[in-house]
Amino acid sequence: MTAQAPLWTPEDSESLGQAWGLDPGTTALALGIHDGLHYVTMSAGLPRHRDPSRRLAAALPVAQEFLERAAHRYGPPSLVVIEQPAGTGHRVHPSTWFATGVAIQAAAWAIEAPIHWVLPPVWKKEALGDGHGHAKKPEIVEWAKTQGWKGASQDEADTCAMARCAYVRLAAHLRANPVS
Repeated sequence: MTAQAPLWTPEDSESLGQAWGLDPGTTALALGIHDGLHYVTMSAGLPRHRDPSRRLAAALPVAQEFLERAAHRYGPPSLVVIEQPAGTGHRVHPSTWFATGVAIQAAAWAIEAPIHWVLPPVWKKEALGDGHGHAKKPEIVEWAKTQGWKGASQDEADTCAMARCAYVRLAAHLRANPVS
């Protein structure tokens, strides 16, 4: 796979800011941040508890604090893309939906930015390009490495692509609505 060319760069008065991608899980929340040139990724482990309700209740403040710290350190995002659970012919386990709800709620409380829930084939296509809507984990990891990402977690590689999807959406919005 060849490295993707940088996206169109806005004028100073048209800054896109940070674009974030979130990959919610039942045991961790992965975050990718993209500024149009660079990627930063990180993850936060979420509390474990035998009772799923208690686990969700304990996960929300941990996720919120994680996102608040990221916004403080790297700047708040202009758009957040959160992976929406998708099944391929099988049911999505409720715990996956619950984890996504925790991530959405934490993002809504931690930052003031639009949040898009995006299915995996959509963020993959928007980030990697046509023909990549069903990219597998190794392809996404390879793509992220061609973009300069140095991590090792497949979930964090996914967040690079989700953040890229958010950035592409911001650039498209700015092109359609130029700043005067």
